[in-house]
Amino acid sequence: MNDKDIEELIKELDIRYVTRADFKKEVISVSNMIYATREDFIEAMAKIEAFSKEQQVNTQLLNDIYNFLQENKQQDGETRARLKLIEEKVDNIKKGTFKVFIASKDPFLLIIKTFLTSLAMFFTMIIISMMIGHAADVFMTKNGGYVALFTLITSSIINFYGGKNHE
Repeated sequence: MNDKDIEELIKELDIRYVTRADFKKEVISVSNMIYATREDFIEAMAKIEAFSKEQQVNTQLLNDIYNFLQENKQQDGETRARLKLIEEKVDNIKKGTFKVFIASKDPFLLIIKTFLTSLAMFFTMIIISMMIGHAADVFMTKNGGYVALFTLITSSIINFYGGKNHE
């Protein structure tokens, strides 16, 4: 059933649905008669019984429609969750392996990123010291451990707390 079918069914039910007021009108019209035959009362009772049965059928139809709509809402929510998961997977595929690695917040990958950043910073400082000359080379020879520790701490701070991927 789609929305159009449901709307048509509800319109049909609105036309056929009987209220308690209609029951009362039918009974009162017969009971107000000064002279009523037994057939009039039987006809009124039959109409009331028919109205009652039709009301039960209509109520069941409305319950079925309600249950159908509830199932649809639940399935719609599950579908949205699946679509969101698929979107994330597609985005990860579009990013590529390196970008996923860089954007990852997994603790093991953070340790690997910290190690790689420290290594890159340490080698960069060695290369810069070679360019600067002998004084920088002597400084690196004496204080290389401190420089390595400094680069490790700095790269840890960058990877764990900073950067454009910080949330």
